[in-house]
Amino acid sequence: MSDVILNIPKAASTDLRQFYDKYAGMLLGFIQGIVQDSKKSEEQLIKIITSFVLETKLNSDSNISTWIHLRRHAQQVLAQQNFSDRPASIGNLDQTSNPAENINNVLTAQEQMIFHAVYYQGRAIACIAESIQEDENSVRIQLKSAMDKMRRLRGN
Repeated sequence: MSDVILNIPKAASTDLRQFYDKYAGMLLGFIQGIVQDSKKSEEQLIKIITSFVLETKLNSDSNISTWIHLRRHAQQVLAQQNFSDRPASIGNLDQTSNPAENINNVLTAQEQMIFHAVYYQGRAIACIAESIQEDENSVRIQLKSAMDKMRRLRGN
């Protein structure tokens, strides 16, 4: 286990356990999308959840969108440790070509905007639909289409 865990005040240990139980699965999947090594991913998971609990005053039952805050915190921590969270890490068919260019060639401008708003900015589908003056179902379909295209680009 990490030495980070040893320095946690008793009051924060309950919050840490609750956050781990509630978000560890999703966060580990998110981290593994960025950090390809599973052991390093698990180490980062512990560091990220621990630092999030210690740095924020949120608890796992907060009414605000805790997952979005936790994901942003993870992005910041991983960026500081030279891991990146860019679309370039999504697909890499050819090591000599720029994967971001491949994604730009595959996705429509609307799909890119919707994906970026949902995944990187954490915006709700209803909010996006309202801002682009389309119905929510249409936005969901475009988001699903973008995800499918990126999976195919990556070979999944």
